[in-house]
Amino acid sequence: MHFLFLAGIFLAGSNDTFKNALLIALASSLYGALLELMQLLVFEGRSFEWLDILANDTGIILALFTRKKWLNHPIF
Repeated sequence: MHFLFLAGIFLAGSNDTFKNALLIALASSLYGALLELMQLLVFEGRSFEWLDILANDTGIILALFTRKKWLNHPIF
């Protein structure tokens, strides 16, 4: 599922704005945090990890900057 959110960052139209990129990034971050919370509360044998959330958010930030560099689309 994270791939779909990150693909949204890459595939957004050339007329996207900072607001669109920020909304996609926030939705991705919230989704990752929700999955971590579900691991704590729902799934047996799984645990909540702050470092997983940090890794997810790092990937989101890298995707934004990679998109800017490779596709030559401004994100800000």
